[in-house]
Amino acid sequence: SAAKAGFRGSTPLEIANLILSYKKHNLKFTRGSVASIPINGQQIFDVILSFETIEHVNGEEQEKFLKEAKRLLKPDGVFIVSTPNKFLFEDLPKNKFHCKEFSLQDFTSILSQHFDNVQILGQKVYASSQIWNPTISNKTVSEFFLDLNGDLAPTKDERQRQFFIA
Repeated sequence: SAAKAGFRGSTPLEIANLILSYKKHNLKFTRGSVASIPINGQQIFDVILSFETIEHVNGEEQEKFLKEAKRLLKPDGVFIVSTPNKFLFEDLPKNKFHCKEFSLQDFTSILSQHFDNVQILGQKVYASSQIWNPTISNKTVSEFFLDLNGDLAPTKDERQRQFFIA
């Protein structure tokens, strides 16, 4: 299980907070393992989305996770899954919650063993240009600037406000 891998997962209190924060009649939160997803049936979902999950379980559980995703995905459904590129992070301290990370070749290989159509895309975080109304009260707008000091992080540096648009 993910707990054995050192990954904390969602606690009952966190799930209770999600239920309070996101109220929809068709929304349900369930705690479970990716190696044995607690949903009965097959071919239920049009889309399954898993961002940066697969590296948090060991190789055997990764295989089970992909089998579970395939079990729950409709035949013409789409499985969207992401993972960090292990080569881009090799100079940083290893994430203690990652059990098995992937190169592009490894990721393509494991997915191709379970899915007929696999397309790998790249993702990268970029800073962006922002446009806002400076006359709106601070109580209704939250504004953050990004600064690169080793890590991309919020900054309150006023010098980042280089332009105004009227």
